[in-house]
Amino acid sequence: MNNKKLENLLVQCITDYKENVYRLAYSYVKNSEDALDIVQDSIHKAFLSLEKLKTPNP
Repeated sequence: MNNKKLENLLVQCITDYKENVYRLAYSYVKNSEDALDIVQDSIHKAFLSLEKLKTPNP
């Protein structure tokens, strides 16, 4: 799978699960700004590691 397709897949995953990821982060830190920072850092790391992600099985 090429990088553009992986990038689109990652964006879709982020869009689909952003609320769940935020809630999980918030449950640990109990602070909305820190939870948002955690989500942002996670997304950033995911994009930096895009080439290391495994392609899903159809």
